[in-house]
Amino acid sequence: MTQQAAKASALNNACAERALDLLRQSADFTGSGSLSLVNETCNFNVEQIDDGADCPAGDDDCSLGRVRVVVSSVVKTVSRKTRIYVTLDRRSPLGSQITVVSWKDIP
Repeated sequence: MTQQAAKASALNNACAERALDLLRQSADFTGSGSLSLVNETCNFNVEQIDDGADCPAGDDDCSLGRVRVVVSSVVKTVSRKTRIYVTLDRRSPLGSQITVVSWKDIP
């Protein structure tokens, strides 16, 4: 892996963690943002796929919301894009509990 590829991957991971942190702070977060580190910038988009609002009362498994996060970064000529699917358990008294279901680099 080249130095540029390693930087792009690290930047992508940092951006993904920032998006997940925003979800921990507010389970209803939807939108986009960016993160700048050492003169490089990455972008993320967070989309609520299923908020669990249509769950029947008493169905604990159904209260999990599903979220898609897409992250992208470019370092010189190397680009990285990652798609992450997570579930959110909004019942946690400590804030949203996030479970990563899938974390994949995409073209």
